[in-house]
Amino acid sequence: SPMNPDMEIIKSLNPTVVVSVDTLGEDYKKTFTQNNIPSEFVNLTNVDGLKETIKTSKGIVIGISAGAINLGIDSLCSKDLDDGAHKTILYKGIGRIPYTIEPHFDINNLELLYPVSNTIKIYALPNDAGIRITNNNYKIIKGNFYLIDKEEVSMNIKNK
Repeated sequence: SPMNPDMEIIKSLNPTVVVSVDTLGEDYKKTFTQNNIPSEFVNLTNVDGLKETIKTSKGIVIGISAGAINLGIDSLCSKDLDDGAHKTILYKGIGRIPYTIEPHFDINNLELLYPVSNTIKIYALPNDAGIRITNNNYKIIKGNFYLIDKEEVSMNIKNK
């Protein structure tokens, strides 16, 4: 039951940290501490709390499509008439990463990204691509991607 978790099962998973909502209260905090289970309690009751949790979490944050876009300090919404985006805009993102992700990238739309690339690095991923970025180092999970920076394009450049 979510209100009465089985600590033995949780301990058997050997978690480095268990993340839970802070609304569950002090009883949960005590139970995790008494069972030597590292825990973190986060505020998810409003959008600002959610943003701060995503921004500061020490765990892995997975962004897919728009979720990846919004992880940037500055985030990019590319012109896509099929999706109702009539122009390319840069807006304030959550701020977890100092670059932006352009998912569903089509090389034929590269010129739309050049002006924005003078402001922020863009990792452009076609639909068949996936990368893991840790401390500005990347690991290709699948496919190819492009780094667009100051109107220069590099494909799968190491550690940029």
